[in-house]
Amino acid sequence: MTPKDRLIERFKALCKRHGVDVIAREIRANVDNLKQIIAGTKLPSGAPRGVGPTLQRKLEAKYPNWADSDIPRAPGKKFEDRHEVNESDWATLQAVKTVLSDKELTEIRERAAEIERRVEERLAQVKRRV
Repeated sequence: MTPKDRLIERFKALCKRHGVDVIAREIRANVDNLKQIIAGTKLPSGAPRGVGPTLQRKLEAKYPNWADSDIPRAPGKKFEDRHEVNESDWATLQAVKTVLSDKELTEIRERAAEIERRVEERLAQVKRRV
């Protein structure tokens, strides 16, 4: 498999997991162009459309390591921004804020960040072994 084919396969996996429409909106890309990559639409040269450098940068910004990992990560939500979470998540956040103090919420966020950092370190170690 060529590097171009590998990127296309990883892109297809990412779209299967999150939905091409969601990804297009998140990275501000034309959904029809992304669907053409998935469908294998040929360019005038006869080669299939690929995941070019600009698209790779946009994907990496929203989905870090999307091309390297077997399971692409979803972009993190900004729970401070009402428009980035659904009604249920927003209601849950509002309820939690009434139960927990700001200090407790900060501690939880710090612990979550530390856990995420450890997971990333462990994944990097495993990746180096492979």
